[in-house]
Amino acid sequence: MQGGADNAMIRRYALASGVIFSIVAALHLLRVIFGWELRVGPIDIGLSISIVAVVVLAPLAVRAWAIFISLKK
Repeated sequence: MQGGADNAMIRRYALASGVIFSIVAALHLLRVIFGWELRVGPIDIGLSISIVAVVVLAPLAVRAWAIFISLKK
């Protein structure tokens, strides 16, 4: 592949990653803010899981968006 094609592929990957990480991080943050309960079958998922998810996913989203923006067309 040529440099331009590689950049286009990385840019699409960064865009997809940024969107997914941002949406999931935002949903977990909303869950923490509003205290939404989450139950998977008989198991209650604590808010601490969402706090950890936000701490992990938010920087991943920021980094993905930074890569997307840095690779201009």
